[in-house]
Amino acid sequence: MSDKNNLSDKNDDSRIITHPGGKIQVLVEVKKPKTLVVASSADVPKLQVKGLEIDPEYIPIPITPTDKEKVNMSVDTEDIVCVCGKVEKNKIKELESQPNVLRVWKDTKVDFFEKKNDTEFVHVSAQPTAVCPIPPCDCQPGVPKGTIDDVADYLGVKSIWSKGHKGKDIVVGVVDGGITAEGRPIKAADTSNPSWSNKLVKNVIDGPDNDWGTTGVGWGWHGNMSATDVLGMAPEAKIYDIRISGDALSNALSGFQWAINRHRQDGTPHILTNSWGYFQKSWDPDYTTDPDHPFTRKVLEAINEGIIILFAAGNCGATCPDGRCDNDTGTGKSIWGANGHEQVITVAAASKEEKYIGYSSVGPAALHDKKPDITSISHFTGYFNSDSGTSAATPIAAGVVALLKQAEPNLTQDQTKSALMDTAKDIGPSGWDIYTGAGIIQAKDAYDKITTGVMPPIPKPDDGKICFIATAAYGSEMAQSVQFLREFRDDVVLKSRFKRGFENILGVYYSFSPPIAELMKRNKAFKYTLKYTVVWPFVALSKVTAFLIKSLLIK
Repeated sequence: MSDKNNLSDKNDDSRIITHPGGKIQVLVEVKKPKTLVVASSADVPKLQVKGLEIDPEYIPIPITPTDKEKVNMSVDTEDIVCVCGKVEKNKIKELESQPNVLRVWKDTKVDFFEKKNDTEFVHVSAQPTAVCPIPPCDCQPGVPKGTIDDVADYLGVKSIWSKGHKGKDIVVGVVDGGITAEGRPIKAADTSNPSWSNKLVKNVIDGPDNDWGTTGVGWGWHGNMSATDVLGMAPEAKIYDIRISGDALSNALSGFQWAINRHRQDGTPHILTNSWGYFQKSWDPDYTTDPDHPFTRKVLEAINEGIIILFAAGNCGATCPDGRCDNDTGTGKSIWGANGHEQVITVAAASKEEKYIGYSSVGPAALHDKKPDITSISHFTGYFNSDSGTSAATPIAAGVVALLKQAEPNLTQDQTKSALMDTAKDIGPSGWDIYTGAGIIQAKDAYDKITTGVMPPIPKPDDGKICFIATAAYGSEMAQSVQFLREFRDDVVLKSRFKRGFENILGVYYSFSPPIAELMKRNKAFKYTLKYTVVWPFVALSKVTAFLIKSLLIK
């Protein structure tokens, strides 16, 4: 049986993207022959999806199949693309019934976890509506507790700067509502807005859209705040403006795909910071609670590619929740979708006075019980008079990660999370807790941990030896190509009749590969030369010959 979502009546219609005439916007997962190239919207008609009005500007997104989807396709000869289009609401079931359509998801609007301008702060009450779990709570987002420079002092960031690490050569993608950047032609919608402050962000160098760096008014220059907060911790880092146009989750998906494609070209961005999400489950019950949603799967693809991913926990803590949360506040009802996936770094908020911010969202998350992971700093003067929300806390943490990444270029998602959690300052119940995670990050302590050779452990998917060179090339043991090589080694090579000979060869490999991997870690040019001239061809050759080896060698 095909595992398809019948979503026609499940979502809150107020968040569904609707077009004139009543058609709604959807994301459609379509299986196709691998030989069929679908690289642009002009190619989408080749998929023969009946009843879907294709978005002519949306580039189809390749997506990794779920285990359930693999049952309904031939993984050797078929793959999946995700396309965007319009359909009449009462035609969704008909669309899903087509044999090449695997799933249909309604496209919904996301929102950001902060304020729109200096007078419209996070929509919280200064008077707590529930008991503060870690008293005294800070429920005053409009009152700054120092400046961004004070935050750098508190976290020990300036001590890292003194070591020569200010984020040089590190690129942080700000997935947000847009940025107005220095050297770019700012749009009239921004400059004519009564709240326009004429503040431009430095170090912004690219983005998916041709008009990157030209607008931020749609989210009240929230993207400017996020970028400013990153640079406050890592002043020599560069910024990509990955704008979520139209507030659509489908455009966030496109932004992540652009980041993955760019990373495959030149190894950037190194980090993606995300200060947005969903305030209520009802905004999109399927995305918020289903780990198989295409966007969440794309987030994991980005991590496997070697990009470090941070997400804001949200602003729906029970003590003084944002009004947009409605009844979805507090424990188990405030961290939704990819923001709470096990593999991302989920960020809660406190002030530099070490007061827990009472609206910071609380675990367990919809997708993982042990959330949030860490707490970062909010409520300080940065881009705005008071940068607030978990929106501000997350780019502060991303800026710290940029410093760590410069110091240790091969730093992975798992290592980053472990280093931050292992050195965090506990301000809540002893040990990890559902409010602050491991505690407030301590940048200098995390830096010392990764630079003194006391690296945090990396969770191992199995007990086999590491593919050192491939792991160094792709940045993570969990990268798809690294996992393929491991499976190829364990399930094919070492199960063949020539096992003993291969073991001898592998023994030689394990004797010389660690120093090569270490050199790749320290020398970017060497890393990418080896990745593209040796590792990629070897992976491709292994995939091409896997079937033959299984047929001829395995007993």
